[in-house]
Amino acid sequence: MGGAIRATVSVANAMATNGHEVEILSALRGAENPAFELHHGVRLTPLADVRNVDALSPAEQESHREPPKVMPKSEAVHRDHSRFTETRVKDALSGIDTDVLIGTRMGLNTYVAAFAPDKVARVGMAHTTFSYYNAASLADELSALSRLDALVTVAVGDVPVWREQMKPHGTAVVGIPNCVGPSTLPPAQLDSKTVVAVGRLTGVKQFNLLIRAFKVVVDKHPDWKLRIYGRGKAHKALRNLIFDLGLHNNVFLMGAVTPIEPEWAKASIAAVTSRLESFHIGLVEAQQVGVPVVSMACERGPVDIIKHGKDGLLTPINDIEAFADGLLRVIEDPQLAEKLSVNARKRSRRFEPPQIAKQYDKFLTKLVRSKGGKPRPTTSASAAKNNASSTYAVDCVVSAGSETVELHVHNDSASEVVLTHDGKKRKVTRLKCQRGVARIPLTTALAEGMYDVHVNGKRGLLAARVGMLDTRGLLARNDLDAYRLAHMVPMRTDDGLLRLRSWRRAIHAEVGDVAIEGEQVTLAGRLYGEFHTDRRLQAEIVLRGTDRRIDVDCPLSPDGSFEVSVSARELAHPGTSKDPALWDVWLRLSGQVEGEGADRFRFMRVLDDIAARKKIFAYPPIPVNDARTATVVPYFTDHNGLTFRSNPTAPTNKTINLCGRE
Repeated sequence: MGGAIRATVSVANAMATNGHEVEILSALRGAENPAFELHHGVRLTPLADVRNVDALSPAEQESHREPPKVMPKSEAVHRDHSRFTETRVKDALSGIDTDVLIGTRMGLNTYVAAFAPDKVARVGMAHTTFSYYNAASLADELSALSRLDALVTVAVGDVPVWREQMKPHGTAVVGIPNCVGPSTLPPAQLDSKTVVAVGRLTGVKQFNLLIRAFKVVVDKHPDWKLRIYGRGKAHKALRNLIFDLGLHNNVFLMGAVTPIEPEWAKASIAAVTSRLESFHIGLVEAQQVGVPVVSMACERGPVDIIKHGKDGLLTPINDIEAFADGLLRVIEDPQLAEKLSVNARKRSRRFEPPQIAKQYDKFLTKLVRSKGGKPRPTTSASAAKNNASSTYAVDCVVSAGSETVELHVHNDSASEVVLTHDGKKRKVTRLKCQRGVARIPLTTALAEGMYDVHVNGKRGLLAARVGMLDTRGLLARNDLDAYRLAHMVPMRTDDGLLRLRSWRRAIHAEVGDVAIEGEQVTLAGRLYGEFHTDRRLQAEIVLRGTDRRIDVDCPLSPDGSFEVSVSARELAHPGTSKDPALWDVWLRLSGQVEGEGADRFRFMRVLDDIAARKKIFAYPPIPVNDARTATVVPYFTDHNGLTFRSNPTAPTNKTINLCGRE
């Protein structure tokens, strides 16, 4: 799901659109399907399937235990390769029949230099800045590139330094930025009060600086939120920083999401705090949907893309105060935000695939001719239509202000969308497609639960694969005053399929902010559905597996808001780290008319675009008696219900496991 992988797919798709025959040789196969969608003219060929090593022959298993010979140890993915995978790559490259062969990272550049025939135009790619290399990796990269015909760097500002390095070897150097988009989404409305950042959770992205800068923003604008998308080794440290700064209600680590474009469309500001960027695909994606960008002026990347004050703001590198000021300028000046938005959409077009494909066409044609070859003619469409899928791609759209979930099937031949609900009794719901679109009202009578989505078309009934999930309309529902609550969130399964999560109930209590002061925890809530504010609302905090409970009266405001306040000391309970005490929070509304969920209902959080918040909404551990008695942690279960976990042995200087036994 990395940037270089995405860039590779984008270039391949752009060249196939131009009529070239394109093949991606995937050195390692670790999944059934790729994370990104391929053009029908791009052939994808995995060379070494490492999903089940036990299925390899004894000789292959032995080879897989040995390190590779050719790939340099300075390459970050060296540990992922073996003698077995290297042999598969060698066999594929040594007899390859192609005009151009491109390696997409340092280790693969080494393979191209070592194994590809001299008659082939051999090209290496640099997806990092020149200054990113340490002495060992630079020496290995230069050794490989000196045996290649050309180098493409996506950091166009690095062209002079690369040309100086390659001059003694005759390796041609060209700077071609990554191609991005074009976006098919409506522009962002810039009203979400949300800052979005995307990238690996590693030191180079400096999300710790972003979080500290956002603390300055929250102090002035407490209703603003920050979403950080990505995964990586810094996850634990960033979460602890969020806790230390008291930002658990404002800053969220969202995990890795694909496709990411709809998440940019939900933003009011895009933030970049990297200390190094060769390009920054996410930055351009944000600009394509008109999101103003505030970025630190790190080497290359942002400074090559943004024109300060015109289509974004650049702030001094590593200056937290200046970055916070940049965010506040956009937040507090709507006219500036609109100006940056309009210009960003215009200037980002230079990175769209047709523009980048022209640059590749021109450079690679010249390169092939310099090798004495004659480029083969292109066609109107590449003939490599071998990526037949066992699924249909489906976009899911909930527009701002909409009360409908729209399912857009990528194939107009689809006759219906079929929803299968695996509850106590398997249930099938059929929705007619009109011109490839099926619609489900958010207030639909779908039973509560999970629904797998299938499409009935010319190829029969097939599973629906996630295309785009544009769910910005779920951020601010304005139709929730009905007699019952109904909500639905489209989601992507681990294998890339489309699933709908539905909630339906007569009475619903939505969890808001969680305030922690000393040992006291206060849960803000809002009641939805048909109820009367003169009814008595009571929270029942129940120790799971027992009849023990703590009752808390919760006076109701006219708008249905209320608070549940409890001391963590009351929740401290004997248990062990392996079997902690779990307290589930329920609510009871006295005198309520009998009906679904009317008697006793769970205190939950469901009303936004997040289907499962267990790993996203995290709260700091609350020490009881300076942690000598217990630590208590609020968290959301798999079903989005609020629960307290009491662990008497959990130390305060370690990250608490926020996942309960549900």
